[in-house]
Amino acid sequence: ANVEDETAGVQAVCEIHAVLRYEYHVLYSFSYQIPVLYFRASALDGQPLSLEEVWRNVHLNYRQRLQQGPWDTLTQQEHPLLGQPFFMLHPCRTEEFMKPALDLAQAGNRRVNYIVTWLSVVGPVIRLDVPLSYSTEVSAPD
Repeated sequence: ANVEDETAGVQAVCEIHAVLRYEYHVLYSFSYQIPVLYFRASALDGQPLSLEEVWRNVHLNYRQRLQQGPWDTLTQQEHPLLGQPFFMLHPCRTEEFMKPALDLAQAGNRRVNYIVTWLSVVGPVIRLDVPLSYSTEVSAPD
């Protein structure tokens, strides 16, 4: 058998995943009265990612849902304290997605650490995973 005949129509797919560096900052928004996640992302050589590149790196599980309004959800703004360009997850829908988690905790008469719960929800969108130990340590009985 001819090797070329056997591989005809077979296309090799090779994905190269670059190593990226993320820096995360949680700041309080006085306007929205909630925390806001600011971050910047760069290649290891220090080259910052563009908004489009950051958007391509949004976790696949969240990308489709956010594509309804990605430029409203993920924006680039000046960091309020550093005066440098950072990306941010816009806080306008935070109350909407936090309500079910807070209602569930209240119904179960459980304490909830808002920051840890919020970070567990928004962090994975941009590849910030919060260790489970944060939640278990916070909710441990006194």
